[in-house]
Amino acid sequence: MAISDWSTTALCTYTHVRDEYADVGDLTGETVTATQNTVISAYIAKAKIYIGRKLDVILRGKHSSEDYGADADLKDLISNHSELQAAAVSYTLHLLFKDNESSPDDYNAYKAEQYRLKFKDDFADGAALLRFDADASEDIDQEERAIGIGTNRFYRI
Repeated sequence: MAISDWSTTALCTYTHVRDEYADVGDLTGETVTATQNTVISAYIAKAKIYIGRKLDVILRGKHSSEDYGADADLKDLISNHSELQAAAVSYTLHLLFKDNESSPDDYNAYKAEQYRLKFKDDFADGAALLRFDADASEDIDQEERAIGIGTNRFYRI
């Protein structure tokens, strides 16, 4: 039984991204806020997919598929996805700036790299705080709280 549902989990929103970088709408090429929101939401979805893939690799490396089934989405057993909000915001901004680069030396390239490095730190910090319901009981007990998911392999991109 899942403690959460990764597929419906919103790691961050347009507002979170805008709070981090106020002029984010300028990166969309759109002038209407609703359209900017739609464009940025697509980038947020890409960031979530990337973060999800990283978590899949990490979780499958730490937990046997025999315990949960080959088709189990182990991300559903994470109790506090919100710890990854900063990472999702950073990676969303990285993608937005990367797609707006006109040359390797322009401002957008600089900001893309800055947010990529920020993502690495934010992901490591957030992942260190994630809690995994190892016994699928829908309750994080003291032992699971002490173990967490771990940070050893989270830092590499």
